[in-house]
Amino acid sequence: MGNIRWDLAGCLLLSWIICYFCIWKGVKATGKVWIDAGSQILFSLCICEGSLQAMGSYNKYNNNCYKDTFALCALNSLTSFVAGFAVFSVLGFMSHELGVDISTVAESGPGLAFIAYPQAVSMMPLPQLWAVFFFIMTILLGLNSEFVCLEGLVTAISDMFPSSFLIGHRRKLLLLIICGVSFVIGLFMVTEGGLYVFLLFDYYACSGIPFMIFAILECVCVGWIYGKQQDTFKQGKSEEELTHIYVK
Repeated sequence: MGNIRWDLAGCLLLSWIICYFCIWKGVKATGKVWIDAGSQILFSLCICEGSLQAMGSYNKYNNNCYKDTFALCALNSLTSFVAGFAVFSVLGFMSHELGVDISTVAESGPGLAFIAYPQAVSMMPLPQLWAVFFFIMTILLGLNSEFVCLEGLVTAISDMFPSSFLIGHRRKLLLLIICGVSFVIGLFMVTEGGLYVFLLFDYYACSGIPFMIFAILECVCVGWIYGKQQDTFKQGKSEEELTHIYVK
């Protein structure tokens, strides 16, 4: 593992401090080849992470969830489409400048964002300007993903034990504890051998087959709980009756 890279550890601590204060007030203050493609879609849409359920729980009772679903999918696909032009045009530029095949400059995993792309930016006119834009984009992208996952976890725990965490400042304390534990776990990834640990987490914990299994199990659970029996149960009951039953 080697020693901790304290400059990276400082950046990691800063990111968790920013994440904590951005969502401590709650949601109101605040995406094999087919396996990689499938897990990327699940990740970009925040499926199987609990984020959609957590954010959706703040909607009004009669919110049009179908409209939100179509809007979210369309926005995600459009963003990925535009990002594809940005990434592959830069890789093509780098391939042309170096006079090598594009497969040579295109790297998978963290190498694309932290090695290939910065190297390509340094070859462009006004490299300092593009470097600043790229750094801001990376920061916002990382924080955005971190916010929703953290909010989903905090909301789930708070809703499971409302008498313990929805009183006073206990929710903020829970958020602080989760951020602290996550920071300690992240220290393993900012050591001299931290990239290997990061790749282990990325491959075995949060992408690929595990994500696909989570997606299948989530569909089974939702179908089991809110399936045909729920539709039959709702027939003939008013909104006030259903609300009273669910709350009870």
